[in-house]
Amino acid sequence: MRLYFSQANVREFANRLNVTTATLYNRIKEGVVQAPSKDGKLSYWLNSYVNSVVTQAPNSDKVAA
Repeated sequence: MRLYFSQANVREFANRLNVTTATLYNRIKEGVVQAPSKDGKLSYWLNSYVNSVVTQAPNSDKVAA
């Protein structure tokens, strides 16, 4: 059984950080954000990791969902 709701793709992660996907990939390259897990062609992060990054972002006014 696969739980899609517990994962965030690149677009969703960037949106929740309020940055572009290019900026998100730059942050991965710089080591600020961990690289995504892969499932075939699908790249994803667990929502728990995304929430921790969003809430720790400087000047973050977003609430993790």
